[in-house]
Amino acid sequence: MSKTIFRYYSEEEFKQLGLTFVSLITENDGYKPQHPYTDKPIPEELQGTDKLPFFDPITQQWMDKSQDAQVLADKRATEDLIQAKQDAADAKTTAAELRIELQQTTDAVIELAQATLPSDTADTTETKPTEPESTEGGAA
Repeated sequence: MSKTIFRYYSEEEFKQLGLTFVSLITENDGYKPQHPYTDKPIPEELQGTDKLPFFDPITQQWMDKSQDAQVLADKRATEDLIQAKQDAADAKTTAAELRIELQQTTDAVIELAQATLPSDTADTTETKPTEPESTEGGAA
């Protein structure tokens, strides 16, 4: 016959991982679990979808952590929102810096083009090809 064992997590692990327990099954009915495992079943009143069973190793009792889980989820959501706002501010700053750099590069290209291309004020007097001189009196 199999036996259900629960690997429970500490308060710190719960805060970091969001886990309260993992259930395992053993075929050894004589198995005596030790910390961080227990074979004490989760009470029915803690098995609802709105409950979050958490085993307290000091009292050796299961308790509901759903309220703490909501607080933790809200805290994580707030931290995520703060990070997203910071990321947006950083992106805005980077975009402004890139806009300035682009303008400086554009100005430098225009300046270079103006320095290397013929200017509009260059002498535009038309030069006509010289015509061969005619020889009058020609050869006899």
